[in-house]
Amino acid sequence: MNAMKGFEITINDEQQTVAVNKGTVIISISCKFGLSITGADDEEGVSLRWNSSTVNMGDKINITPIDTDFTDPPLEKTLTNSKDLLDVYYNLKEILTKQGFIK
Repeated sequence: MNAMKGFEITINDEQQTVAVNKGTVIISISCKFGLSITGADDEEGVSLRWNSSTVNMGDKINITPIDTDFTDPPLEKTLTNSKDLLDVYYNLKEILTKQGFIK
């Protein structure tokens, strides 16, 4: 297996490695919604969720981009249905067009 692009994420003293061979890893952090680590594996056609947790004042979060042959298994894998995604796309496009955000 070729090395995957991914991230080593440390929250306080807990470390997690997340990566996909062909796909995307999304890390979002907000005071209101906390930390979320999700992604998509384009080869397997699945959405992935590794972590969802609250973030408290004083927490130490370190995110390091890495090349790795290892990834922690996701907590959740959801099959991506192309038809459903296309339906969502057209629905959002219609809404954004009506609101004037896109033409």
